[in-house]
Amino acid sequence: MADADSLLVALCAAGRIERAVFCLDGKTTVQLPESDAVFIGPNCLHGGTQGFDKVVWEGEEKLGNGGIASVRLTHVSPAGDQGFPGELTVAVTYTITDGDELVIDYQATTTQATPVSLTNHSYFNLAGACES
Repeated sequence: MADADSLLVALCAAGRIERAVFCLDGKTTVQLPESDAVFIGPNCLHGGTQGFDKVVWEGEEKLGNGGIASVRLTHVSPAGDQGFPGELTVAVTYTITDGDELVIDYQATTTQATPVSLTNHSYFNLAGACES
């Protein structure tokens, strides 16, 4: 079992921000506060100490044409959360297709310019059951 700080199965935001500093619209420089940022060396990682992998998302199950199953997760991050400007509304839809593919669709809107880089840290054992 992974420890609580690992990102083996997580929805993550912001990726890695060098020295926790970013520029908006080519003119405004933002320094993320150390108290809110997860640092690996001098870099901010995955949106902060209370990043999207640590929040409870709203979920909605969907059944599409031909029995295609999906789930849509949504989360609203308030302006200033983890030091990032603007309220950010995020939706992620996971769909299993008829061809047994997993499709992940990301959508995000914000009330101010802010960096958004959504990713997924799920790992899958495609070889089947592990033997000890």
